[in-house]
Amino acid sequence: MPEVVSTRQSEAPWDAVHVDIVTLINDALARFAPDVSPPDSALSRADQRGLPTAHKLRLLEHVHQEAGASMVLRLGRVLEADQHPSNALFFVLKNSSSVDELLEKSRRYSDTWHTQNHLRLIERGTRRLVLGHARRDGAAPHPLESAFRCGVSIMFLEHVGCRGLTVRWPEDGPLVYEDGAYLEPPLDRPHRWSFEWTSEEPRPTIAGLDAYLLREDPPVALVEALRPHQRLVFMLRREPARPWTVRLAARSLGMSIRSLQRALAAEDTTFSQAILQVRVEVAQCLLIETEHTCAAIGELAGFSDPSHFTRSFRQESGVTPRQYRDQERPR
Repeated sequence: MPEVVSTRQSEAPWDAVHVDIVTLINDALARFAPDVSPPDSALSRADQRGLPTAHKLRLLEHVHQEAGASMVLRLGRVLEADQHPSNALFFVLKNSSSVDELLEKSRRYSDTWHTQNHLRLIERGTRRLVLGHARRDGAAPHPLESAFRCGVSIMFLEHVGCRGLTVRWPEDGPLVYEDGAYLEPPLDRPHRWSFEWTSEEPRPTIAGLDAYLLREDPPVALVEALRPHQRLVFMLRREPARPWTVRLAARSLGMSIRSLQRALAAEDTTFSQAILQVRVEVAQCLLIETEHTCAAIGELAGFSDPSHFTRSFRQESGVTPRQYRDQERPR
């Protein structure tokens, strides 16, 4: 039984994934590992298109525990079936005539799938590609999220005509895919992958298909499909040190102050509570992931001075910033 990868990912509402991604994982599990019963994926609790990323992580951790990391890689293979009905954008991506067109479409529509995770093009050479998996807040994605995204990339690259594809993880690491075989990836350095192929045989594309599909189901940035509270927290998370006021936040969201306050009250919170939550979560991440001093982290997270930072952090976390860093950092 492989060791379960632990995670500190927050269930904060700004970190959301498109519900169709979770549906895709469940479909792939039924196809490739029918003996592995999925846990509750919370699809019935999806908020419009968005689902907290923590639900996807629980599902991927379950797959990893029951069937190994190579199975997490393999889940993306379910998209090779042309009849897969999950989302029009899957067909739009597959309707690419080259690797470069696929990469451009992936970049253009990345906000549709996840509020945080995205692919970075690190290197593009002749029959070679290096991609990185990153989060917009600067933190590292969960290793199993990266494994799943790597597997999806394998499927799409082969679909657009990359023959003899091999994948290394990271680019100077061991092979994790070769000749159709998925090998166990090392989850300690999972965020950069190199793809190499021996030849390209582009598939014919269907003219006008993209426009037709997107007219029927137009892509929307996932954050725009979320509730006002979720949109607010996501916006604050991107600029925690900005001198936010409820007036500025409402204007940035395209809402009146009263409408924003009503929406927050409906979820039993206030603007002051939301911004405090965000700033403490930003500080928690920086305390774990960086070597910055506590004073510098307080400033980066938007607190006015060190004493304000310590007082507010203890109010939310129950410990001081220094105590939190000592408790949560790996030994």
